[in-house]
Amino acid sequence: MNTPSLNKDTVIPIRFFGGTGGHFVTCWLTQAKLGRTNDIQLSNYGNSHDGYREFLLVERSLYGFGTYSGGLRSIEGHRFTHFFKNYIPKILPDPPYFVASEAEDLSALIDLYPKTVAITYEQEDASILSKILIAKWGIEENKLARYDYGNLWAIKQNAYAKIRVKTHYFEIHHKLFDPTTIDPRALNLPWRDLFSAPALDIVDKLSSYTDIPKDNFQIKDLMRWRAATQKGIDQIDQYVQESLNNTG
Repeated sequence: MNTPSLNKDTVIPIRFFGGTGGHFVTCWLTQAKLGRTNDIQLSNYGNSHDGYREFLLVERSLYGFGTYSGGLRSIEGHRFTHFFKNYIPKILPDPPYFVASEAEDLSALIDLYPKTVAITYEQEDASILSKILIAKWGIEENKLARYDYGNLWAIKQNAYAKIRVKTHYFEIHHKLFDPTTIDPRALNLPWRDLFSAPALDIVDKLSSYTDIPKDNFQIKDLMRWRAATQKGIDQIDQYVQESLNNTG
């Protein structure tokens, strides 16, 4: 089997900031492209990092490129090349291939891959996104120490302060994901719409951009992701209330 080239005709990155659903959208598009109806694998709070194992039969360490630590330098890096040469061609019959990306420089990413889906968020979304990040990445991914959250006990005891810290984290990065200032060449997919807009509106937008038939999109999985994400938000809200009660 020929190895596809890594160019604008074969790759559609899903560019996002952690906590805004980039991996879910990547899995959802891949599911639709393959015409699958089986459920995307979601965690209790809607984390879909392991969904790649279901649809692409690969380990999660191979799915992405362009992280904040490496910027665009990792786009042409070993993991990305290895991913396409050894896994994607065996699973997906033809391009485009969808890949989650946290590339900081959106314009440079689009210069390489003109068809790019950009998940954006409003400044006002920072607080709720901080709760999602703590629930999905902090608690479920066991990355509490990495992000200086401490541990689960510490979150429960001081949840309000933790959210304030992470809210600031989203606020200072907002300029890179502001829907009013992103590169107009990208498809703008606001997080707020992904989370709460009519599902058919999201399907229409993604179908038009990717040429995937609308009927291939499993709306049930979007609704499952939304419900699980809301569950994580509610859990953090409960911790906040409990911590405030303990200090009151």
